[in-house]
Amino acid sequence: MKSRALPGTSLELAVNITLALAGFVLVWYLYYFHPVGYVYFITEDYWIEWATLVAYAVAFGLLVWALFEQKALRKPGYFLLALAAFFVGMEEISWGQRILGLRPPHFIAAQNLKGEINLHNFIPPYHSYLWILGIVLLVWSVLLPCLVQRSIWVGRFCAQLGIPIVPIPLWPFFFLVSYFTFFVRFPRWTEAMEGYLAIAIAVLSLDLALTARHGAPVRGIRGMVATGTMLLTVWTLTALLVHFFPWPQELQRYLNRFAAIDYPSRGMLRQAELLVDYMNQNPQFMQSDTHLHHGELLMRLGRHAEAKKVLELAMAEQEQLQQRDPEDPVPHRMAGRILTVLGRPSEAQRAFLVAMEKDRARLDRAEDAAAKSSAHWSLGETLFAMGDSEGGFKEFSIARGLAQDRRTRRRMDYLMHHQRQPKHAVAE
Repeated sequence: MKSRALPGTSLELAVNITLALAGFVLVWYLYYFHPVGYVYFITEDYWIEWATLVAYAVAFGLLVWALFEQKALRKPGYFLLALAAFFVGMEEISWGQRILGLRPPHFIAAQNLKGEINLHNFIPPYHSYLWILGIVLLVWSVLLPCLVQRSIWVGRFCAQLGIPIVPIPLWPFFFLVSYFTFFVRFPRWTEAMEGYLAIAIAVLSLDLALTARHGAPVRGIRGMVATGTMLLTVWTLTALLVHFFPWPQELQRYLNRFAAIDYPSRGMLRQAELLVDYMNQNPQFMQSDTHLHHGELLMRLGRHAEAKKVLELAMAEQEQLQQRDPEDPVPHRMAGRILTVLGRPSEAQRAFLVAMEKDRARLDRAEDAAAKSSAHWSLGETLFAMGDSEGGFKEFSIARGLAQDRRTRRRMDYLMHHQRQPKHAVAE
């Protein structure tokens, strides 16, 4: 069974290829040349996550409208696609938890991997299984339409179940999702993949709705204007949500994580420095160890004089924190790390020993498993900072065994996996 291409199909395909390439270039440009923009792009409750919600909401609305408009569409496939768009969109924002200020029940907070009101975080991270999603997506979006064109039986089967068929002009959006699924491994790359999948579903839903309204596919200029208007609407609404419902604490966490771990571990020191410069200009995003990581970064870049100034500033901050809370081991451990980078090993050793004494005192006072877990974890961090990896992992293992909820254990697993002892240059 063959079908003739509708007028304007080639032009619309070319435009959609351009839009898909723009989405591809955007992520690569941000990651390599605008790291601050990349962190804003992939952080929860910022650009790509809100765009994911908006795109699924638009898709759900269009599909519901199409189902009311055209009775022939009221079949399992279309109903399932509409329900999936609604469910995944709400899961993406944890069913409005942060917008509404909801507190998750104790069971969810303890067992959910992020302590959020959603279902998908009850299962382990799915990154290693994404290739299955990628194959299913390609089969549905590309292989199935080809089979429908060549087989009357397959076409009838899909029509009976109401399986939505992706038209050729929309393939570029699904190829973009597949590319990120199979080939991209940037930090937090799954956020971009999920966002582009939501946009692809929204574009398909628009096509289905227009077809239901007009009784035939809308191609050419009208189709392109409709798609462009929808995409503009998605990103406009996303901008409003980013403005009114940001999550500064999460942004702070990711700015520091990318500056201290994700970029330096890949040898991308210039990108890490741009992040640190941004945090220096916006102190609300700085953490207690930001200056330390900045100094380490400058040492790796060979800018020792600048590094010493930053590290001395970091040292002064830790001394203030020691006076503010004499029982806290963290400022002493941080001081030891700073003194190590400054090339003052004797003073660093004394600071580490003080941190360990305070952690042992915390263990003696601890009355529950959570307090003991925290103290053992802190001891492990100090031992790692001293170069004792074996002792550090031993304390980490004890801390993980005492942890009472999956969220804490997952965070510990991540930190244990990424625990490293970088060989920084010391001051000369």
